[in-house]
Amino acid sequence: MATVKVMSFNIWVGGQRPERSEKVRRLIHSYSPDILGIQELDRAFNEEFPADPILSRDYGCILQRRDGETGEANPIYYKKEVFDLVESGTRWLSDTPLTVSKFPQSSLNRIFTYAVLSCKADGSKLLAVNTHLDHRSEEARDLQAAVLADFINTYDLPVVLTGDFNTSPDSNCYRIVSESGLVDSGRLLGDDRPFTFTSFGNAAIIIDYVFTKNGAEAVWCRVCNEQVEGEFPSDHHPVLAQVKF
Repeated sequence: MATVKVMSFNIWVGGQRPERSEKVRRLIHSYSPDILGIQELDRAFNEEFPADPILSRDYGCILQRRDGETGEANPIYYKKEVFDLVESGTRWLSDTPLTVSKFPQSSLNRIFTYAVLSCKADGSKLLAVNTHLDHRSEEARDLQAAVLADFINTYDLPVVLTGDFNTSPDSNCYRIVSESGLVDSGRLLGDDRPFTFTSFGNAAIIIDYVFTKNGAEAVWCRVCNEQVEGEFPSDHHPVLAQVKF
C-alpha cells in the first residue's frame, strides 16, 4: 500500500506581485506534496510559477487553460520520482465536456484536469482530479459537481479529488459530491476544522477540499494556515492530506 501527500491550493489570481508568488511557492516547497492541485493559475501570475526551479525539476505538470489558449488553469503537479504518468486530460464542466464550454448558469468556463498516475514503488495506480467550481451560481455548482462525479465513476481506481468548490459542507453541491462516494478528508479535523478561505481576514468559510474514493483513504489532514514572513501567501489556505491507497 502506498502513502502520498496531496495538497489543494487556490493561489489567488489577484494581487500578483513577485514577492507574493515567492511566498506561495515557499509554502508549497515546505510541505513538498506528492500531488498538488492548484487553482487560479493564469498567465498573469508571472511565468514565475510554472518556471519555479523546484517545481520544474521535481514535478510533472498537466495544464490546460479553461478558455482554450487563455484564462485560468487548474494544473496538477505530481512528483516525478514517485509517479509515472499513464493518462491525463482536461474536461469542461458542461454538457459538452470535450470542447470549451459552460453551463448557461455558470458565470465562467469551468474545468477539471485529471491524471492517472502509476506509483513507481509498486505499480499501483491512482486517479488524481483537480477542479474549481463556479463562484456565483449554486445551480451551476450542482450541475458541475454531477459532471465531475459521473466522470470519476468511469474509473475503477483509487481517487483523490482536489479543488476549490466555492461551497460549504452544508450545501447541496457538497451533498452531491459526498453521495457519489467521495469522502472529505477535512472531516478528520472534527468540529474545530479551520476555515480554508479567509480573504485575508475578511471572510471565514470552508470551500477547499481533498476528497478520496475507491480505496484511497485520508489518514491525516491539515489546513496550512500559517503566514510566510508575516503575510498569508493567498486568500485561501492550502489543504493537505496524507492519503493511503
